[in-house]
Amino acid sequence: FVSPVQCTTLYSMSTSHRHPRHTVWAHLALGAPDQLRQRAAWALHQILPIAVIEGFSPETEIWTSYYDIFVRNAFGNYRDVLREVSYNNLMGEWLSFVGNTAVQAGIDRDGRVVYPDENYAREVMQLFSVGLFQLNMDGTKKLENGEPIPTYTNDDVMSYSRAWTGFSANIYRGNNEPDGNFGGLRNDPMWIDSTKRDVFPKSDLTSNGYVGDFYPLCSDLPPHHHLREGATYRLLGASSAPQLHSGDGASWENNPESPRLALDVSSPLYELLCAPNANNGGGGTYPAKVGLGSTL
Repeated sequence: FVSPVQCTTLYSMSTSHRHPRHTVWAHLALGAPDQLRQRAAWALHQILPIAVIEGFSPETEIWTSYYDIFVRNAFGNYRDVLREVSYNNLMGEWLSFVGNTAVQAGIDRDGRVVYPDENYAREVMQLFSVGLFQLNMDGTKKLENGEPIPTYTNDDVMSYSRAWTGFSANIYRGNNEPDGNFGGLRNDPMWIDSTKRDVFPKSDLTSNGYVGDFYPLCSDLPPHHHLREGATYRLLGASSAPQLHSGDGASWENNPESPRLALDVSSPLYELLCAPNANNGGGGTYPAKVGLGSTL
């Protein structure tokens, strides 16, 4: 057994850039009062590791921030862990999907056909989730004609590689450890650049269809479902996103005859979404998110 004090002393004797983060981790993992959480975090980290290689980021803060994902979610659910890890810059760099671009985006940019990197699409299935073969409830492999049944195919890997497009590093901001070799910010989660995002369907491992096939269509929903209790509205900004409509987006935006939603000022929904403020001359305060507590 090595005490936290001994660990700190041991690592501080070396000038290696790796040891500051080793010292921070050892001090907390061995000396923190929440030892069950620390051990659960260590176990999760063994499932979702990232390696340190020479010349790959000598900073401390970004590595401890990555490990904090497991400490923070030690008693949560695995889906949250996988989501945070997938948005982390270090994982994006390690499994090479940061900067991944849709095929069409590459064609539009410079006329080249470049397929998305398949590294993370394969690893997230093989190592981080479903594994190579389908399993029975007792953990044994399902067989077909005496052979294990694969959970996915190369076509699925190619399809899911398109799901990992558009992930980009955030620009640098203050109050963060400088990272001169990177030019961005590794501490904050990556964001999705819609101009590089693949918008086409991705295959579904549980059927012969596509992800989202089993979500209800608008026609399947009950009448006036958008006014029922539990309906949620999010403010997405001033743009009406004409590029999502068929036809020429510019002509749609500049055409006053194009249909647009207009709420009556006397409607309860108007009151909730616009939230007029008498102290502001009647102007709206526009909450970022509104959930209906009762059916309107």
